[in-house]
Amino acid sequence: MRDLEHHRNILAVVDSWVSRSRREAVYITEATGAWTLRSHIHKLRKYKLRIVKGWALQILSALDHLHSKGIVHKNIKCDNIYVDTITNDLKLG
Repeated sequence: MRDLEHHRNILAVVDSWVSRSRREAVYITEATGAWTLRSHIHKLRKYKLRIVKGWALQILSALDHLHSKGIVHKNIKCDNIYVDTITNDLKLG
């Protein structure tokens, strides 16, 4: 997972562990603000084609990086894409 932290469009995992009591994986990630792409789209309501193209390029760049490492995401949706409120970059989570 450490290699993935170096891509600007992938949410960095700071720490992770498996909870023995609940038998689930727990991930601690970098903070990006409270916006998912879904909530950001609902907030804006209107957006220009060049902005959407920029979003698509960022998502494709993240997917290309994952695929180059042999990783398949399997759950790409607007709720799993976060808007970094500082840089306005998208982060695939």
